[in-house]
Amino acid sequence: MVIKCLVSGYHFRRCEVTKNKIYFITNSLIVILNVCLFTSVASLMIDLNSLNFVTLPLTSGKKENIRVPFRSGLNWGQRPKRNQNQAYLSVPSDVRQTQFFPELGIEFKILCDDGYEMFCVRAQQNGKAIHSCSDNALMGLYFRQRLNLESGQPVIYDHLLRYGRISVDIYKREEKLFFLDFSSKT
Repeated sequence: MVIKCLVSGYHFRRCEVTKNKIYFITNSLIVILNVCLFTSVASLMIDLNSLNFVTLPLTSGKKENIRVPFRSGLNWGQRPKRNQNQAYLSVPSDVRQTQFFPELGIEFKILCDDGYEMFCVRAQQNGKAIHSCSDNALMGLYFRQRLNLESGQPVIYDHLLRYGRISVDIYKREEKLFFLDFSSKT
């Protein structure tokens, strides 16, 4: 399927097609088309420049010691008797203090830059983690697929470097609706 899109002079760097949505993506604008049997189309334009955002690290450590934690974050499941895809995004204390995300235990939706959607919740002590609701392995599997890794494979710093990102940007659209940008910078 070939899709061409011209919207007010924007050049879309990427187009993602899911079962019932088409995402047109620039560096600062997301256009989401909800397609219903190809007979009616509703669209949602998200101007990222107008939204507040936070950057969440996928690594820990300083300068010479930067790494992906082996048993937390993207590798939370890398322990005996766990699903090895279990993962969460770490929310640094300075971000937790801003109340950018909903309170601990409140469900919210994340739309990803590639069209993937997941329902998430803040969890752990002081809400220091964000993980997928129904199964926290969904988030880990999502990131492993984006990094072209096998299911359950530990994520290491070199994987992130090769991909071109060591963090994610999360934009707040509404109180319970966020946009996650993990697009490769390379």
